[in-house]
Amino acid sequence: SHPIIDIHHVELDWRGLAALSGPSGSGKTTLFRLMSAWYDSPGSLCEFEPALDRYRKIRFVGAHEGLMPWKSVSGNMSTRGIRGSAAEAMLLDLGLSPTVGQLAVYELSYGMYKRVELGIAIAEEPELLLLDEFFSSVDDATKLVVREYIMRTRPTAPTWIIAHEEALRRWLSGSQYSLSVDEGTRCVTAISRL
Repeated sequence: SHPIIDIHHVELDWRGLAALSGPSGSGKTTLFRLMSAWYDSPGSLCEFEPALDRYRKIRFVGAHEGLMPWKSVSGNMSTRGIRGSAAEAMLLDLGLSPTVGQLAVYELSYGMYKRVELGIAIAEEPELLLLDEFFSSVDDATKLVVREYIMRTRPTAPTWIIAHEEALRRWLSGSQYSLSVDEGTRCVTAISRL
């Protein structure tokens, strides 16, 4: 078998928001999972220079569910240290009513769920935030609210967002990267700046 991603050295340098694109099934989500320590084995290795604690300093908000389903929204936020007026302010900043905090996780729409997850991830102040097709789950008005929230709370901290549509990538950021895929093996061999 051959590797899915086989990149030996990549220099990525940006501040704030950056977009990532590549063919469907090329390994964008897999790359984010590697970077955020989802896959740790002798066959999958990801190292940062300078060193970065992947378990504590990288947050990945993807299609997976990251909230505790047995807790309310407020319970999830409280577990991560976001309480009271800070929790209400975060919900408002993300275009949600403070009453959302009283809801059970299963009562949230997908877009609401992802915004709560994003708010919690940002509150943890990760050095690197990875968002997997986050903007495809929200309407245009919410896209604007969320982008402004990210830019306000993480003006220079690196946030990498997978986005397929060229117009969306341009709207999100001037820093855009794309996966280069070997046509024969479908292996990711490089990350290039667009």
